[in-house]
Amino acid sequence: ILNSRYNKGLPAEEILMSAKESIKLTYKGETKTLIGWSKETGIPYNTLYRRYQSGWSAEEIIECEGLKEKIRLTYKGKTKTLVEWSKKMGIPYSTLYRRYQSGWSAEEIIEYRDSDEEIRLTYKGKTKTLSEWSRETGIPYEALRRRYHRGLPIEEIFTPMKGEIRLTYKGETKTLVEWSKETGIPYNKLHRRYQSGWLPKEIIEGRDLKREIRLTHNGETKTLVEWSKETGIPRGTLYHRYKCGLPVKKILEP
Repeated sequence: ILNSRYNKGLPAEEILMSAKESIKLTYKGETKTLIGWSKETGIPYNTLYRRYQSGWSAEEIIECEGLKEKIRLTYKGKTKTLVEWSKKMGIPYSTLYRRYQSGWSAEEIIEYRDSDEEIRLTYKGKTKTLSEWSRETGIPYEALRRRYHRGLPIEEIFTPMKGEIRLTYKGETKTLVEWSKETGIPYNKLHRRYQSGWLPKEIIEGRDLKREIRLTHNGETKTLVEWSKETGIPRGTLYHRYKCGLPVKKILEP
């Protein structure tokens, strides 16, 4: 489809927009384009398109709220998602999810009233709950809670975990927490970049160097991002082909 439109001499923007409009999905007897479903459901087009490209069924594409939201829990004979239990019981979703991830039973997840969640600690002039300190420092909530109940001094409560992620950038080695404080970049963002396999330079500077890979084809030199937009091939696919050492022609084949 893209090649035929390209051969007709249509502008690149029109080629890609036409390709988007051509994707149709039938859900509950109704057939619409992804753009149409996006307008009706309020789900961003890119989210629907990513699910479509991943081979999801029509029901999953339209109904899925995300992996976490699909977790179901049976309590007293009733089965609901964590989101639904959160609304029904008035317990924050993040609390239910953390308990679920820790292997708690359904009864413990729903019934437990954690007074520890109200504990506030003052450290370096700031007062926050354990959950808030966990998000700021990157130290797991459970670690902070255990240290608090052991009666450790405040400085020891906030000592970075053994084996915490360390990053060397421009000759300096620091933990992600320390880099976060120095650069002002939220810890969670640094950690997500680290988990995604970014290089130290990318993690600190916020640039994905994969985006800077350039390929020359038919006399044109473009980045993978630009080739992805022009060909409609996902950037991840192009990058995978590039890493496999395929010729440029093969990399850009639909």
